[in-house]
Amino acid sequence: MTNAIERQRAILGKAVFTEDHSQKQKLLEEVVAIDPGTPYGLFAQGALAFYEDADEAIQKIQEAIKLQPDFPIAHNDLGMAY
Repeated sequence: MTNAIERQRAILGKAVFTEDHSQKQKLLEEVVAIDPGTPYGLFAQGALAFYEDADEAIQKIQEAIKLQPDFPIAHNDLGMAY
């Protein structure tokens, strides 16, 4: 596992448990900035799109799951998006 992915996972963990919406958004944007093409980057893009474009959110989360099938929060959020 690369250092970038480890950082993304740690930041995403903080975002999941943050109740402050603006802080959550900043953390998700930070995950994307590190590397948008990893499962965590794709998931973060989907989470950011969740309230504005459900189709885009679904697409990004599905891409994350394709890259990392054992990604429980992505499966959960995909179900919520439907």
